[in-house]
Amino acid sequence: RVEAAAQAAPGGRPRLAVTIDDDGDVESLSFEPVEVWTPTPAELSALAGRYASAELDTSWRLEAKDGKLYLRYRGAPEDPLAPSVADRMSVGGEVLHFTRDASGQANGFTVDAGRVRGIAFRRMPAS
Repeated sequence: RVEAAAQAAPGGRPRLAVTIDDDGDVESLSFEPVEVWTPTPAELSALAGRYASAELDTSWRLEAKDGKLYLRYRGAPEDPLAPSVADRMSVGGEVLHFTRDASGQANGFTVDAGRVRGIAFRRMPAS
């Protein structure tokens, strides 16, 4: 059995409370509202560049083109990255979560893909 109900939350936006009862094994979940991230072309251009993963011994390139951001490596999906919430974008089952330095500049990202989580990529200096 699954029950869902809206609950009051600070700021006036309701949160969703979900209770799942699987023959006495009860799990309660709470979902907070989020803001959809709609980056400007300039914000996407600021993310463009080459990023390297020591763990995978490879580098990927992010290319800003026509107001969209593309992931470039051999076998990468052709579709642009789709923004979701702040600093997260996805394409073809890969989710990129951008990290930022103290000044707010993107300095890397982590990748989640299927059961693989948190593969770190660090921004490489422009050449």
